[in-house]
Amino acid sequence: MIITPRLSKYTRSLLIAGLISLVTSITSAADLESGLKAARSGNFEKAMKEWSELAKSGNPEAQNNIAGLYFSGVLGERDVAKAISWFERAASQGHTMASLSLGHIYRTGAGVPNDFATALKWYAVAANNGNMEATFYKALLSLRTVNTTDGIQAELTLIQRAANSGFLPARHYIGTLYNTGRFVQKDMTNAIKWYKSAAEEGHIESQFVLANIFLNGETGEVDLAKATQWLQQAASKGHPRAQYMLGYFEFNGVVGDKNYNQAFEWFNNAAHLWEKDAQYYLGLSYYEGLGTVKNLKEAYKWFDLAANGGHLEAHIMRSAVASHMSPEHIGEAHLMAQTWFDQNHDTPHRHDNLIPHLH
Repeated sequence: MIITPRLSKYTRSLLIAGLISLVTSITSAADLESGLKAARSGNFEKAMKEWSELAKSGNPEAQNNIAGLYFSGVLGERDVAKAISWFERAASQGHTMASLSLGHIYRTGAGVPNDFATALKWYAVAANNGNMEATFYKALLSLRTVNTTDGIQAELTLIQRAANSGFLPARHYIGTLYNTGRFVQKDMTNAIKWYKSAAEEGHIESQFVLANIFLNGETGEVDLAKATQWLQQAASKGHPRAQYMLGYFEFNGVVGDKNYNQAFEWFNNAAHLWEKDAQYYLGLSYYEGLGTVKNLKEAYKWFDLAANGGHLEAHIMRSAVASHMSPEHIGEAHLMAQTWFDQNHDTPHRHDNLIPHLH
């Protein structure tokens, strides 16, 4: 019997695989190869010039690559409509990565409304060409509507096939099925086995989930050593929540002596990735001078950002800091927060405002 994983927000295959496809199978066309070299060196205008005639003449590789240029926005403004048009031309000729990219675009609503039926159609094309990523996502979408035991089992079999082929999100999903008991009997031993098979090969979300399993004692007892091990692996690859948690461990001496300097480093990393708890603790570090020099403006700035993200204690601490500042300094600190917000707003994040707040 098979299992399915929850899609990770850190699994961002979002078209990059098919986007400017720097594929290993390069055709003999000199212009195509020249365009690929230009794209690798960052000269996207030259790449477009080299690929244009090939694409217009019907070369699916060039069509796929041009679609990637339009979708990525490296030539200026992102043009999703033109990207889709060129992806469709390539996909209609059986180009696997173009079909996969179209599936991702319509599934995630990347510049277009979500359209699961269209996504499923394009995933099916790529899956029929043997692409395991497309096979996985096709099965996931199909599980949204299939309502028979045989139908469910058929889709789970496809997910199992993708997992066995080495596609890490599929392994993570199977771990999640055993973890949650969806479609199969809950089995933490099997859940951990599948999570580990993905985590050991670098799947960040599997690493983070394993950390929480051991931290919460879901195997029968809390294992801080294993939890910390997996948190460190996820944090080293940029998982903001894992970075915050390691900072919290250091700040509070959870796994040893308190280390405010190390805590500050973890909080700083995670705060810049919009982790609101880390922003709160970074503000606290600046406010109390723990692991860094005391700085009320910086403290206010990070409390302000965390409060904007919906962190209740940050609202309180922002007011506490403000009581020690002049109106002029409060205005300067708020401008610092506003500037940081504007400069970093393209970094993936979410807002959970509990109290309306201008930013």
